[in-house]
This record gives sequence, C-alpha cells and structure tokens, in this order.
Amino acid sequence: MAQWKFRPYGKDEIRSNPIQEEFFTTNEVGSISNAIVREGIQNALDEWTKEPGTIVKIRIFLSGEKYKILKPDFDPLFLDLYPHILEQNSGLRDLPEFKDGMKYLVFEDFNTNGLEGDPEEADADDKSVPHNFFWFWRNIGISGKTDEKLGRWGLGKTVFPASSRINTFWGITVRKNVRDKKLLLGQSILISHKVNNEPKLGFVPYGFFGLYKDPSSCFASPIEDFSFIDSFEKKFKLKRNNTSGLSVVVPFVTEEITHEKLIYSAIEQYFLPIIQGKLEISVASEDNEVHLSKDSIRNIIQTIDFSKLGEERLRIPNKESSDKLFNLAEWICSLPELSYIKLKEPPVSNVPQWRNSLFENIDTKNLSEKFENGDRLAFMIPLKYHPKKENGAIKWFKAFLEKDVSLNKAENHYIRNGITITGVNSLSTPGVRGIVLIEDEFLVKMIGDAENPAHTEIQKDSRNFKDKYHNGDKCLSFLTRALHEIFLKLQKPAEGIEKDMLKDIFFVPLTNNENEKVLPDDDSSSEVNEDNVPLINKETKQKIQIIKVENGFRIIKNEKGGDCVGALIEIKMGYMIARGNPITKYDKLDFEMNKPPVKITYHGINITAQQLNELSFEIEEENFEIDLIGFDKNRDLIIKAKELKN
Repeated sequence: MAQWKFRPYGKDEIRSNPIQEEFFTTNEVGSISNAIVREGIQNALDEWTKEPGTIVKIRIFLSGEKYKILKPDFDPLFLDLYPHILEQNSGLRDLPEFKDGMKYLVFEDFNTNGLEGDPEEADADDKSVPHNFFWFWRNIGISGKTDEKLGRWGLGKTVFPASSRINTFWGITVRKNVRDKKLLLGQSILISHKVNNEPKLGFVPYGFFGLYKDPSSCFASPIEDFSFIDSFEKKFKLKRNNTSGLSVVVPFVTEEITHEKLIYSAIEQYFLPIIQGKLEISVASEDNEVHLSKDSIRNIIQTIDFSKLGEERLRIPNKESSDKLFNLAEWICSLPELSYIKLKEPPVSNVPQWRNSLFENIDTKNLSEKFENGDRLAFMIPLKYHPKKENGAIKWFKAFLEKDVSLNKAENHYIRNGITITGVNSLSTPGVRGIVLIEDEFLVKMIGDAENPAHTEIQKDSRNFKDKYHNGDKCLSFLTRALHEIFLKLQKPAEGIEKDMLKDIFFVPLTNNENEKVLPDDDSSSEVNEDNVPLINKETKQKIQIIKVENGFRIIKNEKGGDCVGALIEIKMGYMIARGNPITKYDKLDFEMNKPPVKITYHGINITAQQLNELSFEIEEENFEIDLIGFDKNRDLIIKAKELKN
C-alpha cells in the first residue's frame, strides 16, 4: 500500500535544513513562474530523445478554480503526510485552507527519455547505464548530468516543491526503453522536525510517497500498479499515455504562478528553440489553452497583457519589440555560414582580450555605416578553451547586433544551447538589440560550468568553474563583454577631444601636449612608457598620492596636500576599455576588491567599504600606506580618487 514516510535521524547524523529553493526565489530568477518554466524545460531539452521526426513537447496546466480537487477526493493522498505538514515546526509558513479544495499545477514533457535507470538502485557507480531515476529522486544538489547538458547542479527539480504551498510534488515517468510500464513516486521537503515531540531525534526533511516493501526500511520504491496510476492520472487530468517522458504534479500551487506569466516566461527564455522548430509548449489554465510553436509564437505574444506581468525585469519589453526580436531570430536561423564576419583567430597561448588585432582586415568603417543604416550584423568570435591538464584550442561563438531606435533600453540575449542566461547584460546603450549564441560543445561545457545554480548568471567563482580552466576568468569576461565591445567598434569616432572627461583619472599616459589626455587603444597598452605615467598632481590639494607598483598601486600621503588625518577617501577602479568610462563600465568578472587575487595590505587607515571596484577608507595616521596588488599586468588600470570629507 502506498504511503508517506519520513526517516528518523540517527545518532551519528548532522541535522541540516534545505536551502535549495532559495535559488529559485531570487531577483535574478525574476519569479517562481520564470523558474518553473526555465528549469522544467531545460531538463526536458536535456533528455530529448532526438528520434527522427520528434521535437520536445511541453504541457503546463493550471487547474484553476474550475478543476480544483475537493478535500474528500485528495484526502487519501495525504493521510500519512498531514501529521508532518500540520506541525508548527514543519517549516511551512503559508498552509492552505484544505477545506477550500486543492488547486494544482501539472508539468509534462514528451519525446524525452523519461527517468531512465533502475528505480531500486541506491547508487550510480555503473557508468555504462543511465541513472536518471536515481539522480532525480535520490539526490539533492548532486547531478548526474554530463557536461554537454544544460544543467549541472542537480537543483532544477527543487523548483517543483518550491511551487507548492506544502513543498510537495509527485512524478510519473515512462522510460524510453520501457514504455509499457509507468512509475509513480512523490516527495515532500520540509525541515528537520518532530510529530508530537516524536521521535526523540526528529525526522529528516525529506519524505517520500511510495511503496515500502520492507516495513522496517525507509527506502521508497515507486508505485507500478496500473489501476492506482490510472486513477491518479484521471484525477489530475494528465496526458501521459505511453509516450516517454516525465509528468510532475504540484499540489496546492502558489498563487504567484499565473497563466500570463507562464506564457511570457516560456517565450522570453526559449524563443529561439521555439522558432528553430525544436520545441513546442502548451500552456493551459482551466479551459484556456495556448500552443506555442514556430508558427504561433508571434500571434500568442500579441495576446499577452504586459501590465499583468508585474514589475519584473522584462527582457522582451513590449509587443513591438517581440516582433523585431523574432524577425532577428528567424534571420539567424536561415543565415548561411559565409554571411558571418569572422574575427581573427589569436594564438591559443594568448590571454583572451578584446584587441584591435581581432578586427584585422575587417572594414569596420563600412560595417559601422551598415549598422547605422539598419543592417543586421553577424560575427564569428574566437574564444580560448583550455581546461587544465588538457591541450587548449580556439573555439567559436556567434554574436548578432541590430539597431532598433524604438528600444528605450538595450536588449541582451545570451543563449547557451537554447537556454537564455538572463543575468548577462553587456549592452547598455538604448536602441540596440544583441544576441550571443554559444553552440560549440566545448564552450557550452565551459560556460555551463560557470553558471550559478539557477542558470541566470555567469560566475568566475562558481564551484564547477573555479581553477578548472587556464585564464578562465578572462574567458568569461571576454564572452560577456562581446556585444558591448563590438558595438563600440561600430561607433563612429567622436569629433574632437573631450579634454575634461578624464581630469580625475590617473595612470593615463600623456601626449606631447600635457594639457591633452588620451586613452590608448587596447593594442597599444603594452607600449606605454611607465616613466610617463603620472601620479596625482602634487600641486593640487589632494590628500593622497598614488604610485604604480608591480600588478597594482600604492597610496600614500601627498606631502603638499596638507593635513590628511580624518580625511575620508573613495577610490574607484576599472580596466581601460576601447570606448566609454572605464569606471562606470566596470565588469565584476575583471576583479572584485574583496576577493582574490586582489590583495590589500595597509596601516594607518580604517577601511569603511570594500566591494566590487570600490574602496573607501578614513585616514587615521599621517604616515599611512596602502598596497593594492593582484590586478592584470596586461591591462591598464584606471583609478579615480575622491575626497568625501575632511
């Protein structure tokens, strides 16, 4: 007989409470609707069977009020769970009114492998066979996915209980190679807890709904009984049949998930594989169903009421923008290889850096004119791929730019194998739309390693990425800056020189006319004569003097600046870029003041702020000294100092 069961703690166990759902309730994800679309579809794309004539199909269904299940009908599924979720120390903060009925969400994928593997196994040592069932149900934060797949962290499935007001879900799977058998299992994630003060050591947070073949064991086997599963499928209006894939049911779904938000999230995050014809998504609420495909996506987005999406950060800001984005995506899908502008391939030994030499033999003036006239541009860009203990090679990714004067802010779309990395924003100038496509299997692997658990950001300190690649942080910086750097290259040079623009910036080489300050381009940085690098003008009343040292700089008192004790100084830094203010265009992938390799040693001061590219300190002694080292010796560091108070 199927039942819910939580395992009691043993004496030798460390108590711990789950934190994984925090990955899916952050500002970076945007909303729980975004998260469930993002993670559910990503997992489905990972498991696409790729059988001839098939595409991945997704069905998302919200029961709404019309198809909610009444208490007498759902009670049998919760009899053993009620004592746990009704305890005050269960960790649930928003328990539903069970008497009002149960609204629920269904997420189904089709033409996928399903949860393959032996449902009775408790390990995955044999690498010759799949273990998806084991990885999905028996692990949290550990993934069995290989490097070419979209996910890495083994946390995507936790978005399902995070969508439930009782942190619970069920799953029915049909495996590709065993299509005549369905497997049903459930999971509830609470915190360490007791029921009526029992057992003495409490229960672990994870409970399972399944068969317990050994009454003394807490190992749940999946339910295989046809009549039980058939009744379950009818109750929740599933459409599994015998098509391989996974169906997930989320009971007491949070009200934050709405029909409108699910449709928008599906389009925003997966518009490219939809337009490529690799993915179709059905989103239904009660009897209101829409079907997203390459033929319908334009019409469907026109029906969305953008005002109902709340104050979330929309990457597709309006209906007009969506039409132009889809035009660009269709153009990309049909673009022949010869139409790409191929940047010059650098030696694999080089540190990845945006240099003028990348554009050697490319008529940037002609490209600039085309861009200004509204032509779309497509680039093939070389990037170093060099895992440690392996031979390195140059791999390629694609970037696309178009001008759209109707955009109030720039559109950035960084797409890795179909999934949009929503936290990467390279372009900042309004009126520009850009797409970066990472399709090379090696770059997909490297960028996937650098993503955070929710797949929304690229992070050089990611546990899967750090210390794994030669010049890895420089590779990430190069990639994330791609649209910005190409856009700068397409800009017409400004007429004349802004003589005051850099008046507070140091480490700027001077021309023969000392009143004229000019930034060198990327390729000339190594030719700067350090003897010509000025310090802060000692004739001013600046309290500090900045001196260049190896891989960094030193700050000491300016002898002509008067009494310095009590002064509060703010320092901001950024690497020189081709165009624009290096300080305001700072990229945290370059360095962060509170993280290695940047190192700060000092005496005679009190540091009041130290983060990103900023350092603030109060001077406590006349003979203070600060050394900041660990910066890239191959790049020019621009420094701006400001006295906040005296």
